[in-house]
Amino acid sequence: MKEIKYCVIGGGVAGVGFVDGLIQKNEDNYILVEGRDELNYSLNWMPYFKRESKLFKTKMTGVEFKQYLTTKKRDSSKISFSSRLLDIDKKNNIIFVNFNGEKTEQIKYEKLIIATGGLQILYGSNLLPGYRGAGIFTTYQIGEMLTLYNFLMGNQLFILGRGQYAYETAKIAQRCGINTTIGIEGKFDFADEKLTVYENIELLEILGEKDKKVTGVVFTHNNKTITLEVDSFAVDGKFIIEHKLRDILGLKWDLENNNAKLNNEFFLEDSIIITGDAKKPDCNFMYQYETAFNLAKEL
Repeated sequence: MKEIKYCVIGGGVAGVGFVDGLIQKNEDNYILVEGRDELNYSLNWMPYFKRESKLFKTKMTGVEFKQYLTTKKRDSSKISFSSRLLDIDKKNNIIFVNFNGEKTEQIKYEKLIIATGGLQILYGSNLLPGYRGAGIFTTYQIGEMLTLYNFLMGNQLFILGRGQYAYETAKIAQRCGINTTIGIEGKFDFADEKLTVYENIELLEILGEKDKKVTGVVFTHNNKTITLEVDSFAVDGKFIIEHKLRDILGLKWDLENNNAKLNNEFFLEDSIIITGDAKKPDCNFMYQYETAFNLAKEL
């Protein structure tokens, strides 16, 4: 059985940031386990809005930041792709990891760092009125489909959301020739004169035949009722880490505040540390990276 000081689960910006923090303090007794075949997967479809980095003293989009992080030196032998955490023996500090879908090994850890990404809940806190048929997605899903798979979900897209994924999805959809409208139940966080944005709306109905196809949306704006014909609908939903992992960890999730309930700021237990989206989902990739980087240096 291998004995590793730091076992990092998740190769997104938080997991990579934690590893880079370890490297910064000359710690080489670690392993990073990532389920996909690349690091920083989600940054692939964040090509427009720039986030400021205090650590690097610059601003970068998600795509630019991913490219920058590929230039940093890491020991590839300590990074395992296409591998997944299957179970945890918390009493004995042992994790069971399947590598490449072929073999499962036990690893004894001193510190287990959970830095996994989140799943975007389709409806989130929005109890969507009307039929919930085909053609309804999360903004994260559409960003992924358009960027990586060239999947066009329609020609007329309506996005309900105000966060960075809503903005990035709208820009990507426009780039793909999709007529895109954003509706926000408040103010929009990202000014862009090229986007059609309705602020302070109340969504009244999603039109369409049940479970077959979205055909339109109805909402109020400036005391007027507006009906738009659309063939696809995206929700900027809430994120939550997957249920199986929560069960394995014994982790409670505060649905109201959208974060993990921890014993203190980062520790689930003395030997289990939660960071990144597993602690509190946030589209600010710079914040997630730098928080994990600094956490690793402070341990």
